Amino acid sequence: MPSEYVLKTSPIDGNRIKKIAKQLVDDAKEDRDLTLEAYRFFKELAEENPADNVAKTQMGALLKILQSTHSKTVDAINALLKYEDLQLKKERTTSATGTDDSIYDILRKED
Repeated sequence: MPSEYVLKTSPIDGNRIKKIAKQLVDDAKEDRDLTLEAYRFFKELAEENPADNVAKTQMGALLKILQSTHSKTVDAINALLKYEDLQLKKERTTSATGTDDSIYDILRKED
């Protein structure tokens, strides 16, 4: 009878989550650059022929995509900050001293 495989480390640890968040941000930047390039192309078409409604429609659709890529970047960073906050709460419950040098605490501080 085969034995059950037990993971030695968690498949979702802090470094992996940070790596995934970084990859999402990089992918969103690449998508944004490609979308801006396409937007400029359709903008030139619309300027050459003001009656071209297809180009104008595509420009509107591309602006929605640009906003979506920005939102996904913000969501990825927000998820990373929430994970960092959970880690801090977990550390504070297991030990008496907590660190205030995390990304989340730096961003939370009000000047």
